[in-house]
Amino acid sequence: LQKCPSLCNWNPADANALLDVVNELLDCYRQHYRQLLTARAPGIASQAEMLADLKFVPQFDAFSFPPALDTATTERAQIAAFTVPLPVDISLLPAYLLPNTPSPAQATLCLSFFEPENNPMVGARLDFSPQLQRAFQGSAQLVMPPWGSEGHSCLHDYVPYVRQLLLDKVEQICESFARRRDFVLAFCSVYGRGLIEFDSESFRRIAFIVISPLTPSTHVLHFIVYVELSGQFPNVCPVFTVQSVYHRTTSDGPVARVFDSGYPYSPRWPGDEMAERARIFLIEKTIQFAKDLMPGSNADPRWTVVC
Repeated sequence: LQKCPSLCNWNPADANALLDVVNELLDCYRQHYRQLLTARAPGIASQAEMLADLKFVPQFDAFSFPPALDTATTERAQIAAFTVPLPVDISLLPAYLLPNTPSPAQATLCLSFFEPENNPMVGARLDFSPQLQRAFQGSAQLVMPPWGSEGHSCLHDYVPYVRQLLLDKVEQICESFARRRDFVLAFCSVYGRGLIEFDSESFRRIAFIVISPLTPSTHVLHFIVYVELSGQFPNVCPVFTVQSVYHRTTSDGPVARVFDSGYPYSPRWPGDEMAERARIFLIEKTIQFAKDLMPGSNADPRWTVVC
C-alpha cells in the first residue's frame, strides 16, 4: 500500500482520485513483471532497460513467463513479451486520411521472446490504433521487418528501426498524394473540355470523354477514358480503361479495353510529362479500338477532345 499513496490517502473530493489509484497500480504491476523478467532472463531485461534511453518511447510494458512445466515438449517456451507504444505524427497527411477524433495516432509494437535466452526466437507484430489504421488504409500496407533484419537484433536497435519505417510510411503517403495531384491536374489541363469528373479529395480517379473520327468524317465514335491511380503511385503505374459509349456486350456489359502496362512510363517523370506521354499512347490505342469496333472503316489519324 505504501506504493499506492492515492489509495492510502483517499480523497473523495478529488475527481482524479480513482485515476491516480489506477495509474499507481499499473506502475506496481509493471515493476513486478520487470523484477520477474530480471530474475528469469537478465539478458533480455538489460535490453529492456536500454529502452528508457529512447525519448520517443513514453512507456512500455514487460511480461515474464514461468518456465514450462512440460519439459518433454519440443516447442519453445515463451520467456518474455513486450508492448512498446510508438506515437506517430500524422498531421501532415492529406485531410481525407485524418481522423475525426482528437485521439493520438499510435502503433503498438508487440514482441514475444522464446527460449533459449542466449539465442531467442522473437516474434514481432504491429497493432495500429483506429486513427493510424485509417491513415495507413490497413496494416497490410506496411511490411513488418523480421527480428534481426539488417543486424537489428536487440531492442534498442529494433524499436527505432520499426519507428523509422512508420515515419517513412507517412512520408511515402504524403509524396504519393502530391504526385497524384500533379498528375490529375495535368490531365485536367490537357482534356479540360472533355472532362467528366475527377476525384478532388484523394486524386485517384479521372474520367473524360474523347472522340475518334472515322472516314467519312461525319462518322465518329465516342469513348470514355477512365484513369485509376494506386495509393502507391508513382511506383505503381496508372491503369487506363477505354470504354465505348455505344457498344454493349451480350450480357449488357460495357465494351472496354484496359491498359495497365506496356506504355511509356517512368515514376521519375513530372506529372505534365506523364500526361503527355499517356495522351500520345491513348491516341494510338483509341484509333485501333475504333477500327476494331467498326470493321471496314478506316480511322482518320486524328483524335480530339469533345468541345
